[in-house]
Amino acid sequence: MATVSVCVLRMKIMQNIAISFVKLGQFSDAVTSFEHIMSDEASFRTGLNLILCYFALRDHDNMKRTFERLLTVNLRLDDYYSTTQVVVVVVVVVVVALVVVVAVVVVTT
Repeated sequence: MATVSVCVLRMKIMQNIAISFVKLGQFSDAVTSFEHIMSDEASFRTGLNLILCYFALRDHDNMKRTFERLLTVNLRLDDYYSTTQVVVVVVVVVVVALVVVVAVVVVTT
């Protein structure tokens, strides 16, 4: 059985707590958890969840700030995928990012 580090386990628990807050509609509490996760170990998934929480709270400035931060997250794809697969994933990430930008623009106008 593989040993999971305490830090990794803690991040998974924090992620589950944040998702639970989202399901309960407690977006401010979810934001706090997701921000903590992003400060310790930023990931694309956590960043997207954080953007969605800010969207639910109608906090467009933090949506934009988190989106910009999301663009700097290392996707760590080179270790697992071939170059072609990485290109496809990057294209998908860019499309998702554009959808988020369009959503922000539509909501703010």
